[in-house]
Amino acid sequence: MSLANITVGNAPVSIQYADSNQEVYVANTGDGTLSVISGATDNVITTIDTSCNLYYPYQIEYNPANQEIYEPCTGGSVNGVLWNLVAVSTLTNTVAARVYSGSGGPGLGLVYAGSNNDIYYLSCCQDVGSTQYDIVTAVSSANNVVKSVQVGYNCHYLVYDDKNQDVYAGCEGDGNVYVISTATNGVISKIYVGGRDYFMVYAPSSNEIFILQQGPFEVDVISGATDSLTTVALPSSTQYTAGIGYDPANQEVYAGTSYYNSKGGVSYQIVAISTISNSIAATIQTTGWPYYMVYDESNQDMYMSLEYSNQVIVVSSATNQIIAAVTTSLPQYDEYDPANAQVYVVNDVGTSSTPGTVTAISS
Repeated sequence: MSLANITVGNAPVSIQYADSNQEVYVANTGDGTLSVISGATDNVITTIDTSCNLYYPYQIEYNPANQEIYEPCTGGSVNGVLWNLVAVSTLTNTVAARVYSGSGGPGLGLVYAGSNNDIYYLSCCQDVGSTQYDIVTAVSSANNVVKSVQVGYNCHYLVYDDKNQDVYAGCEGDGNVYVISTATNGVISKIYVGGRDYFMVYAPSSNEIFILQQGPFEVDVISGATDSLTTVALPSSTQYTAGIGYDPANQEVYAGTSYYNSKGGVSYQIVAISTISNSIAATIQTTGWPYYMVYDESNQDMYMSLEYSNQVIVVSSATNQIIAAVTTSLPQYDEYDPANAQVYVVNDVGTSSTPGTVTAISS
């Protein structure tokens, strides 16, 4: 494997590939910019000032319908007009629009819905009387607000189910997952899962949404067809859960965990869950928390950043074994570029006043 280390802006936190220009966009929350990396040269070709500071979960998204990158923000105003979402044209690498969800708070997660070519955007903290809600806003490809709907509170992630064309919003505050129809932009169902439902992923193999809980330690599985709920219990020794990802080659969902070992210390492992049987298919020992995961379609392997370590591991889809490890500096968010068959990893080494790096891994 070959590596290229690329210097980007201050405190990089998120990354997204755009197929319109085969470039990779890195959101730098320290200086409010996007670094644009050429997939052909692995050099930063321009830096875009979005004046946007991301809020957890530090996510940006690409809309192939209008070929724009969307970046949620803590918010701001231009000439007295409020905004908390920035759209960047990948054709000109300039800010195309600033959008306001109406929530009054920072932007959180977002997801693209292919059914209507809208971006669905989760933002925080709309007060209705004495009750506080988060809201999900549909933003059209013309960058107009279509509709906003109230969901729960302390929500984190959105996922899109392309078979039933619904968006799912996980809200830790009230323990519900809200189902939003992209046909009506209304909440059509809510499913109580309880716990701390931080991380979610959609599995097209079974048309199900997998939700990694941080207490109780389990993976909740929602059927896209019926909204019924089943649960996959994680090993009883589980101490903490981290990231989650889907592997289309073996149709398994991977959950990163730590657990109490036989010596009373803490060890780390990946739990592989079959989406066909909704049961544990394998456990894979690691040297750190498997937090951020991405699938490489060129070799059908999963790349996983081990948080608070200096390694990205490569897990074979065929064998569920670690087949390689790449040394880098505090790897976090990762993204796959199908044009050059490289995985790009954001390293947590920059600060609000110093540049960070991205590592390009070529298999």
